[in-house]
Amino acid sequence: MGLLKYEHCEDECFAEELAEVLGRLATADATVNPEAAGYMLRGFFTNLRRHVRFEQQCFRNLTADRSGC
Repeated sequence: MGLLKYEHCEDECFAEELAEVLGRLATADATVNPEAAGYMLRGFFTNLRRHVRFEQQCFRNLTADRSGC
């Protein structure tokens, strides 16, 4: 569970960085590389999907344990 909390914190920091880059893109900041921003988005969503799958599996396991399945 400690690892999961750490990964959530790490993802939150990544999301803050991503929000800053996207905000700069929205203001047409020429110093932002759109390809780098796209790479950041792909990495963020890949991690997010992995977390969602893991948490869904944990909840399924908890539910199965409680129902006696």
